[in-house]
Amino acid sequence: MNLLKPHDIWPPHDLYKQMANVSYAYLDQVQTLSIKDGSGVIAQFENMLTEYYGVKYAIGLNSGTSAVHSALFAVGIQDDDEVICQVSTFHASITPLMQTGGIPVLCDTDGSTGNIDIEDVKNKITDKTKAIIVTHMWGYPADMDEIMEIANQHNLFVIEDCSHAHGTVYKGRKTGTIGHIGVFSMQASKIVPAGEGGYLITSDRNLYERALLFGQFGERLNLQLTVPDLHAFWETGMGLKYRMHPLAAVCAIVAFKHFAHYLRLRRKRIHAFHEYIKDIPALNHLIEESPLDRYSYFMNRMQYEPEHISGIPIKSVVKDLRELGLDIRIASHRPLYHLPVFQGKRLVGNDNLSRWPIYTQAQFPKTVSYFESLLGLPRFDHPEGDRLVEYYGQTLRQYFLKR
Repeated sequence: MNLLKPHDIWPPHDLYKQMANVSYAYLDQVQTLSIKDGSGVIAQFENMLTEYYGVKYAIGLNSGTSAVHSALFAVGIQDDDEVICQVSTFHASITPLMQTGGIPVLCDTDGSTGNIDIEDVKNKITDKTKAIIVTHMWGYPADMDEIMEIANQHNLFVIEDCSHAHGTVYKGRKTGTIGHIGVFSMQASKIVPAGEGGYLITSDRNLYERALLFGQFGERLNLQLTVPDLHAFWETGMGLKYRMHPLAAVCAIVAFKHFAHYLRLRRKRIHAFHEYIKDIPALNHLIEESPLDRYSYFMNRMQYEPEHISGIPIKSVVKDLRELGLDIRIASHRPLYHLPVFQGKRLVGNDNLSRWPIYTQAQFPKTVSYFESLLGLPRFDHPEGDRLVEYYGQTLRQYFLKR
């Protein structure tokens, strides 16, 4: 097919142009470049969030990592508190614990979605466990009913990392609204891109005020903190400045207004692609099984099962398909046990790491197997995405069903 790679173009050019126009208008009107009290475009964006998610409170932040850090402070993570997290996630879902004194407890994944393994969560809970961080990997929702049942039994906080899952729905409920706090990234690859940015949502006033205190200071805290013990620190906050830049808020507002359209288009194309390959035994490709679920498809993933095709190694399959013009690859995401901070490496100036467990891949058999079988495909975020769906679907059928 005569289309230049990559076969995903994200963010789309028309969204860039809208952001450029609105940003220019904002600057041309000599609007402020520093909003200290949470008003203006910051308030506008946060109001969009509370309305869309049906929650009481939202905080725009400068990154998803800042949102995780703020959430950890909000739920009260201190020295030696254990926080359970899946090993499959991006490191920033858990590494802010380096700054809190908490201890990461990594869990295996389920082997089919990349989401946290429920039975391993149960096995990892101790008297020191304070919270569970759940990442909805690739935009597939984790089993939140089970997770909340476990959390309620053990009096644990649940932080939903929805950085892959803007617009994901689990049994009729938007992800980010099921646990105690939802955190989101708006880095450029996300379906709500602001370049860099993030946000935190909750309906718990105490958690909101603690999260606000952690990353803000000055006028906004003086206006919005109602808890006397917290308000006493309004001038300084916790010494951090995580507030959102106004221009990032401008871009986020544009992106949020349009992301439902792009999400519908992405889902439509991935569902159409699925129809081509659903009967290929060697490929396991996930789409929604219930009308109450909706996936946001941060990535388009499928598992390759070589036993259905004479045991051809995954690398050979990828090589063959790339020669046929497909932009397909072995998924490059690395589980957390690959990273030095989880391998016992120490860092000068951070004694917290000396108390962190050492992890090896042998402890996560489902995760190892899952990533060894995982293929990455385009989401068909391309002006010619419909043609690409047809080409990919037909090519995969010809390749696999003729063997």
